[in-house]
Amino acid sequence: MKRLLGPVLYAESQMDPNAWSFWLKLYLQGGGDAAPPLTITFFEHSAGAWRQLEDVTLSEPRKEADFSQLLDPAYAGMYWGWHVRVPRANAPRVLKYRITASPGVAFDTVEIPEVVIPARGQLPRAAFFSCNGAPDITQLKGVEPLALWDAMLDEHQRMAYAPAPDGFTLLLGGGDQLYADSLFDSPMELPLLWRFAHQFSQEKRMLFQLGESWEQERARVLAAYVRLYCLNWGEGSGLSEMLARVPGAFTWDDHDILDGWGSQEQLQGCDVYRMIYPEAARAFEAFQLGREGYTGRSLPNPLPKDPPAPHYFQALSFVGRDCDLDVILLDERSGRTDAQVLSPEQKEALTDWRRQHAARAQRTPQHKRHVLLISSVPMVYRYFPPDIELMVSTTIALKSFKLRDDLLDLWESRLHRKEREQLLRELLGHVKEARCAVTIVAGDVHVGAHGRILSREPEHLVDGRPETVIEQLISSGIVHPAVGGIELVAMNTFGIMEPDQWPGTGIETRVVPIADRKMVLTERNWLDIALEPGASSQLHLQWYAERSKRWPHPVTVTPPGG
Repeated sequence: MKRLLGPVLYAESQMDPNAWSFWLKLYLQGGGDAAPPLTITFFEHSAGAWRQLEDVTLSEPRKEADFSQLLDPAYAGMYWGWHVRVPRANAPRVLKYRITASPGVAFDTVEIPEVVIPARGQLPRAAFFSCNGAPDITQLKGVEPLALWDAMLDEHQRMAYAPAPDGFTLLLGGGDQLYADSLFDSPMELPLLWRFAHQFSQEKRMLFQLGESWEQERARVLAAYVRLYCLNWGEGSGLSEMLARVPGAFTWDDHDILDGWGSQEQLQGCDVYRMIYPEAARAFEAFQLGREGYTGRSLPNPLPKDPPAPHYFQALSFVGRDCDLDVILLDERSGRTDAQVLSPEQKEALTDWRRQHAARAQRTPQHKRHVLLISSVPMVYRYFPPDIELMVSTTIALKSFKLRDDLLDLWESRLHRKEREQLLRELLGHVKEARCAVTIVAGDVHVGAHGRILSREPEHLVDGRPETVIEQLISSGIVHPAVGGIELVAMNTFGIMEPDQWPGTGIETRVVPIADRKMVLTERNWLDIALEPGASSQLHLQWYAERSKRWPHPVTVTPPGG
């Protein structure tokens, strides 16, 4: 019985401050309905030794995704999940688990230490990352791809074995956890996609019809996505060490599907793209969301041109002793077009969540509240004038850089600024409605940066404060190379980082220096997000950078009443 991927831990809402729960999942080669003959045993680290636990509740295994009929038998298998529930104590508990097979079953025993269970009533400490790869493997030449994954694991282990144990208890992926660009660069495995990318003109791409080859190509593409997850999330990938220790929640961005998905305009309607998307979504549902058919709606192939695809809006709630934390993960790809970022269906889901969250605040007004909103693309960053957006797609010297879809990806693109304004107004209003602090965390742009949304509008003010502020922190790629050279020069030349005062309002967005007028952190980095226990309930966000290590200027967010 061969393990192809996992173990992977998945986060879920924690409404009971006395218990901590998550899902543990394994992708095993082969098929069949019989549960895998595996035993999972938990141990606790105490007084320098490990002792077996009897108070962990473990469910029977559940089939989460069936890829047993995958075209590539080397990666065909079943994804199995076990629900785990652990009582909390007055101090954090440090566990390990061991996965063994029944006698006579060929299986390499798995042992994973440093699973931290928060103390009773404690809120999770999160690590946020994005861009776990690169479009072209040659971009990683001279770079240690896993350096920051090693650093995150080291930090987690250091905290777990400290005299007062701590550690990451929530892993947040902000998009591009997988780079699927290589699917278009494999003439042997996927010759159609290679020809589509390297030999077809734009006109031919639009006119090309798959016809009777549709099912065959679809099966090849699904097998390729599953293989990529096994290789890029499996043992030795860097990410795998944290996936096995810290329950995670992930949204996606374009490279999890294909570069520029949603910002490719007319190409979204071509046969090849309509065939690819459902298979990318099936693999995303299984491995990043933890189960196939996540939305309860079957994804048709081909993807219809008109009806909306299911969206993957996610909301997690964590109830603490002094403060509550809600984590919102926006899906900025499934419904993206040149006219919108979020589909109407996802906007409705967000509105419903805001209504429920505000009602909860009214029922327990003594609790302080933080909302952490994960946006794969920053809402406040460098923006480009409309003429630059046009120039990159029409000027011969710039067309070869293929920057148009990157500019259209931005929330501050001329195509999306109105939608962005509406969304930010809703978030500012929610600060007052739910008496909470809202903080945005984003990735995508391959630098670290600090943005701020500020309003002096009366309908946004709370507790007599003269202004309402939403902080936004951007984390660079954790594997993707740092931005530099001509790319950085071009962004500084054409991009605008001046404060943006909205005409006729008391609302402004701006990029805030992160140290001594330094506007961006060009080193690769990830974010450590910790909530301070006690009366203030402050949220502290700090970059961990490749060379500088812990950035000396963390950002602190104080909730209303804190």
